[in-house]
Amino acid sequence: MALSCEVSNHTISVKKLRDTTIYGRGVLTWDSLGRAAAFVTPEDPTVSGFARSLYDTYRRQIKGVASRGNIPTAMLIFEALNAHGIKYVQDSSTPYSQVRADHSVLDNIQYPAELLQSKLGDCDDCTVLYCALLENLNIPTAFIDYPAHILMMFDSGVTTRHAFGFRMEENRYIMRDGRFWIPIEVTKLGEGSFMEAWDLGMKTCERLMAQGELKITDVREAWTQYPYALPSIVEELEPPDPDALERLFLSDIKAFQILQKKYETREYILPLIKNPNDHIRRIKLVQTKIESEDFNDAILTLIPLLNTEYRAEAQFLMGCAYAGQNDIRSAVAAFEKALEYDPENSDYANGLTALRKMLERETKP
Repeated sequence: MALSCEVSNHTISVKKLRDTTIYGRGVLTWDSLGRAAAFVTPEDPTVSGFARSLYDTYRRQIKGVASRGNIPTAMLIFEALNAHGIKYVQDSSTPYSQVRADHSVLDNIQYPAELLQSKLGDCDDCTVLYCALLENLNIPTAFIDYPAHILMMFDSGVTTRHAFGFRMEENRYIMRDGRFWIPIEVTKLGEGSFMEAWDLGMKTCERLMAQGELKITDVREAWTQYPYALPSIVEELEPPDPDALERLFLSDIKAFQILQKKYETREYILPLIKNPNDHIRRIKLVQTKIESEDFNDAILTLIPLLNTEYRAEAQFLMGCAYAGQNDIRSAVAAFEKALEYDPENSDYANGLTALRKMLERETKP
């Protein structure tokens, strides 16, 4: 290092020699969990190619369950890693439990592109790979710091505004800033499904919350301090086994649907069988069906309310269901009926105005 300056026509120079240690690619210390974000590389060509090709292939199935937010996409990516042959193995030389406790110990993380080639990684390797793939598809992720371990979570894309359609017990998610986040235990890669990884991740979070020790580091926030750089790794990958992926992905979707159906049955159907006059619960069931895009069932469920004191809200919700089916004419008629019953309701009036404008556009030559 050299430094020089001019003082009264004299040049003063200072030179110092310092030893500098340069470590190889992938080396870090764990004084901050956020350092792992430097290895989450969503723009890496290998990562992008892997994630985007899968999403494009399964776009129709994912869009078909759009009311579930990012969860189907996260399922697809997890099961694609399973079908690709990614397996969790503990690092025998520097296990995470050791290096996380001793900040002077050096650890090594595989970049996502490297793990897609090697197919064997420990918890931090698998975590940054899964986060990178989801971030490439614009799904926010975060790290969860567990003593002697690291796991991740992702933003489901579902907010409390659509909580009825989510249809999940409180022990299935972490609520953050009005959004449902899903914890995933990536060590299940190679030996378990997405749903099993979700179960295990949630159990870990419950233990941490009970101890007041749930510590979360958002990847996107960590990038401001530990930005990622793209390694010079460009390898062509064989795509995951399509038959295995199809089987695993559809199995997860079915298991998720069963969970939602069980919740709906327990929270709404069975109580309504016991007490059909529980009109408030019936309205909540209808909201659930509308948000989950089950519009026909929503309309049928509303019929018992049409001759009750809730008939205005029933007509309004029926109009929402018709609008969801793109039957704008029927939606307008239902909103008009709702306003007849409740003329001062601004929500009904504003909704009717918007629907009439849509109907005018539809009927213009």
